[in-house]
Amino acid sequence: MVDDDPPNNDLIRLWISGILEPAFDSVPALSLSAARRELARARFDAVILDRTLGDGDGVELLRSIRSNKDTRELAVLILSGRKADHEVISGLRNGADDYLAKPCTVEMFRARLFAVMRLNRTDGKPGLLGRPGLQLDPADGRLFVDGRVEHLEPKEADILAIFLRRPDVIHSAAFIYETVWGEDEGPRNTLESRLCTLRRKLGSRASRLETIRGCGYRLLP
Repeated sequence: MVDDDPPNNDLIRLWISGILEPAFDSVPALSLSAARRELARARFDAVILDRTLGDGDGVELLRSIRSNKDTRELAVLILSGRKADHEVISGLRNGADDYLAKPCTVEMFRARLFAVMRLNRTDGKPGLLGRPGLQLDPADGRLFVDGRVEHLEPKEADILAIFLRRPDVIHSAAFIYETVWGEDEGPRNTLESRLCTLRRKLGSRASRLETIRGCGYRLLP
């Protein structure tokens, strides 16, 4: 629980202790530096992250979480008073699984936390993204489709990971280019070619990967 306001940190940790079954231990971090120390010290299932901290923006920590192979699959829920559209978009584009404005109710927090934990559930094998019948190992690009194994190229695996982390969410071409290639845009046929190959490797599950004309792409859950 990363929040530099001790009473708020304690409150959210109290909420966590009362809504997850079996109970989860929660660890407070009152700064970015404290959060980094905790992440280096132990393994976690999720990070609840404020944006405005005494030693920086929580997005800095989010970027480091997503760039580290040991933490990049962590569920991350941003809980912040910074709720302007551009702030929310920034948080999601940098890899947050969800963004919740505070103050919020315990019921809303419960629902959002359950959702991000479910999105990052691995169904038994550490490191896997997906659901039974369709799972990706981001570490080596292996794709498991109904027991069949396909091998994805690195960019293909990065694209599919975006969809698996947030199924049923429409992702624009610009967002995919920025996330996968680090650029705002690129040749349209480059992305389309990767998606075409992905659909072929998805086999019987290919129909779940949809093109939404004029908007982007999504993976049906």
